[in-house]
Amino acid sequence: MNNNQNKSVEFWDKTFKDNFTPYKVSIEKNKATKGLYSWYNKFYSLIGNVNGKNILDIGCGNGDTSVKLALLGAKVTAIDTSNTAIQNTYELAKYNDVISSVEAIQMNAMEINTIPQSFDLVTGSFILHHIEPFNKFVEVLTPIICEGGR
Repeated sequence: MNNNQNKSVEFWDKTFKDNFTPYKVSIEKNKATKGLYSWYNKFYSLIGNVNGKNILDIGCGNGDTSVKLALLGAKVTAIDTSNTAIQNTYELAKYNDVISSVEAIQMNAMEINTIPQSFDLVTGSFILHHIEPFNKFVEVLTPIICEGGR
């Protein structure tokens, strides 16, 4: 890892450590129709039924999306460069009784080709601008998506 990557991991470890308490994740649509919640409502509408699907959540942060997808019936592999984020994701999954449906791995997104499975859906919230060089990431990402996957 280069110095910039180390600084990024340190920043996210501190950020996630200072701002996390496990909570019950809701699978209900949020009532707000503007801003962030309308984006989440649209996201979950677009992905459709995830029951029984294998999903990769890149840049899982504290695990909200990973746990919500698991609550909807998916098997989720969650990755993040921050070890604190990975610990928080496991804590949140345990708190929401979906620990058996969530595997969280500390890794850089450029290493996803080392995960020994393929995915029906790959997602990442507010993460693409952190993945560089993006054209190289696409080369790593494409082979791990199942035929017909998204």
